[in-house]
Amino acid sequence: MKRLQVSIFVSLLACTTGNAWAQYGLYGAPDMLNLQPALAATDHNGYVAPSAYQVEGPAGNAYTPMPATDYAQPLQMAAEGAPAPASVLPPAPPMPGGQLKTMPTPPVPAINPAPGPVSPALTEPNYTPCYTPGFTVSSGSAGSAGCGVYGSAVQQYEQAAAGGQACDACAGHWYGSVLALAMTRDSANKLWTTYQNGNQSNQIMNTQDAGVGWEWGGEIRFGRTFCCDQYAIEATYWTLHEFQGSSCASEPVSPTDPYGLVSSPLTTGLVTFNGWGANGWFDNCLQHTLQRTDEVHDVELNFVRNRLCGGECGCPLSIDVSAGMRYFRFRDDLVWGGEAQDETWAYFSDNIANNLVGGQIGFNVEYQACKQVKFFVTPKFGIYDNIIQSNFGADMIDASGHCVIGQQTSYPGETYPVHSTCNSFSFLAQVDVGMDWQITQSLSAKLGYRVLAATGIGLADNQIPPYLNDIPTIQDIHRNGSLILHGAFAGLTYCF
Repeated sequence: MKRLQVSIFVSLLACTTGNAWAQYGLYGAPDMLNLQPALAATDHNGYVAPSAYQVEGPAGNAYTPMPATDYAQPLQMAAEGAPAPASVLPPAPPMPGGQLKTMPTPPVPAINPAPGPVSPALTEPNYTPCYTPGFTVSSGSAGSAGCGVYGSAVQQYEQAAAGGQACDACAGHWYGSVLALAMTRDSANKLWTTYQNGNQSNQIMNTQDAGVGWEWGGEIRFGRTFCCDQYAIEATYWTLHEFQGSSCASEPVSPTDPYGLVSSPLTTGLVTFNGWGANGWFDNCLQHTLQRTDEVHDVELNFVRNRLCGGECGCPLSIDVSAGMRYFRFRDDLVWGGEAQDETWAYFSDNIANNLVGGQIGFNVEYQACKQVKFFVTPKFGIYDNIIQSNFGADMIDASGHCVIGQQTSYPGETYPVHSTCNSFSFLAQVDVGMDWQITQSLSAKLGYRVLAATGIGLADNQIPPYLNDIPTIQDIHRNGSLILHGAFAGLTYCF
């Protein structure tokens, strides 16, 4: 009997452990109960209805899914962490004896809802734009685009067109500006050239009398921004029409005699034309004349860092910085002429050119007065190598119209024209102040005033020595002069 009981126990144990072993191995491992409905091929209003599936309960009860038409409408997505709406969950099948079988919650399908009302849980948080309404400003990196009606800055008055739908800030954009200039220059120190013959105390003409007036000019600026308008590279060229000034001095001896005589405090007699001393044309002569011609050119290539300071939302003040190279050329020509009593002419002339090459740094400070108007001040400073070239000449036009080169005997081997070159350190500063008005998202207008000052400049007035035959002094270029240019500008900037 005891063996029979042991045999029955072993048999029961063997029959019950097969299913248990399957839980710990790959063989016979049970699958998770799949409650996710398989997708059918039929599309209902853009949403696929689940196909029927069966869930067998212990008593053979079958679960029948909801009709497919219940899935035809878009689902309202719930907020993250909230339970799925009950309308999308299938009811759990009943257990024998009236008990319900608890079913795991199936995942909610990721369905893109059709256009229509969106659940308040998915509504974007309220966003207040940091720029003044009136223009659309494209977004960019912090501190660049998106703040202020102009978006990011691109160096003084050309920043106005940055940003907006017309210029994608993070993609960078091109910009260009055209300015009209009206400028003049200061006068050099006086060099007296003429007095009334026989009355030296009556000085009647100096080099300032050949001063220049106002001249028109133009500026072209072209640049490209990058790195979400945080940086820019730009090239600039501006020039002025030649300055010209002249003066004439003669002293009539009586109302009936228009040909008075004049003389010069400068010593000219040691220079000869065809053996005749030059004092015959500049002392006891009919008249003296002065004629000046000036030329200005400026080329710049600058690297700009925009919005280095300020420009954040709600801050109307911003500062940009720039650094680059500059080439500035100023040429000053002065011709002093004398008419002898035989009505022939002799001339002393100096043509001196200053070529400044060097680096500069600059700042651009802007104040946003209102949504379309800003004020700016842009100083630039630089140290330059000034390559100065001077050509000093002495010539005479004889009665037949031929040019005769002057000669001198005090310095053997030296003659006219006198060519000389030297290098000098020069300092140059430029300040622009003005107002910028944004007309459209891509077009702005500007109006302002410019002042440029340079030191270490060679001026023609300073190259004329007391003795016109002193060639060594003429060769030693006087380069301690200064130059000031100033005037107004107005123009347009376009972003594209």
